[in-house]
Amino acid sequence: MDPFKIWDPEFAPMGLSLLESKRTGTPPPAVHDIETRREQAKPFMKLIDNARPHPTDVSQKDFHTTTSDGHVLLLRWYYPTALPPVPRLPGSSAILEIHGGGMIMSRVGDLDNSVSLLVSQTGVPFLSVDYRLAPESRAPTQAEDAYAGLKWLHEHAEEMGVDKERIGIYGASSGGGIAASAALIARDRGLSPALKAQILIYPMLDDRTATKHPLHEEFFVWRTEDNITGWSAMLGFDVEKPEEQEKHGKDVSPYAVPARAKSLEGLPKTFIDVGGLDRFVEEDVAYAARMIKEGVQVELHVRPGLPHAYEALTPDIGATVRAVLDRIRAVQWL
Repeated sequence: MDPFKIWDPEFAPMGLSLLESKRTGTPPPAVHDIETRREQAKPFMKLIDNARPHPTDVSQKDFHTTTSDGHVLLLRWYYPTALPPVPRLPGSSAILEIHGGGMIMSRVGDLDNSVSLLVSQTGVPFLSVDYRLAPESRAPTQAEDAYAGLKWLHEHAEEMGVDKERIGIYGASSGGGIAASAALIARDRGLSPALKAQILIYPMLDDRTATKHPLHEEFFVWRTEDNITGWSAMLGFDVEKPEEQEKHGKDVSPYAVPARAKSLEGLPKTFIDVGGLDRFVEEDVAYAARMIKEGVQVELHVRPGLPHAYEALTPDIGATVRAVLDRIRAVQWL
């Protein structure tokens, strides 16, 4: 398939570079090789985060909370410097942010610049959760950690200067999947006031899609082997094997895999953004369609000819500029 006919024209030079690097660079790690993926991700995450200068109008402060199983969870508060770190007058909106990393990689702080830029662009403070990774911690630990962060923000809203009725959740990639699961937990446990919005950027929602794509496989940034590795580490069985899915799939919680939820009714207003050449596009569109059918307000963007993490790879192309403006607007729903 001709890359120039399938990619966004402005993305094509980067796409060709990625294809060339796949053909001539270091071979990708084997399926289930988590340690190599973690090592290879470190310089990539640093490159992404350093692509933009750190905003000078955003500061940060660390807090901690203890989860129900006794784990001490780091929470990093990013806030406009014009405000004190702990304002005394409530009223601000706020976002609980869940970082990506395929369920197996990255920590809070790896993308300090990127989160700070969102705060600078929107004027809304973000609280990032340093959730536990797989396979050291199996699902639904990740979503429960995210929900613990959400509960902390609710319980400390007044001292943080936050209006409880104006809290949303934001996540990209696996962070988007964890955010979606945390939103399900918040709905099911009757969090009050309810979440105002969920903003899901190319979210990783369904373990059952870990199969080769007949048309677009070579254009995926997050490869099928990566997807199998992440989901298998999180769920504790090999998701690519039908016999394993048959044996274990019926017991998978929607707090691990949001697409397995029986109902999406009652979820908050939702924004989803995904590239048309993203590994997750079909599951994201399907999730959006289910929410619409069940009465949830949804804004869905499919960006033609763009892969996973397109805005990090090409921050200055027109499609990225438009996507960033849409995401800022979604945060300002709050």
